[in-house]
Amino acid sequence: TRLHLDLLLPPAVQSGQIQFQLPSQIDVGTGKTHYSHAHADLNLNDRERRVDVMMKHLWSENTQFYAGLGYRMNDGHRKGETAELIMMGMNKTF
Repeated sequence: TRLHLDLLLPPAVQSGQIQFQLPSQIDVGTGKTHYSHAHADLNLNDRERRVDVMMKHLWSENTQFYAGLGYRMNDGHRKGETAELIMMGMNKTF
């Protein structure tokens, strides 16, 4: 049986902008497409941070069970969003 503590900083874009040109209307008479423009700032100063505590137990040579708890700060790289997780599973090698 093993106990893991993981502190993670997922990869993310540090800065930049992205621009979209989205079709918004089609003139049926002329077939002309009209577009709306949108942009988003990709400045992610408030990056997601993860803390996970996991216990893994080797049941047999090819079967492993695990359970753990996780906490996400700035979940999804969204400032102020948090998430609490309960994780359980089994890995089986064939």
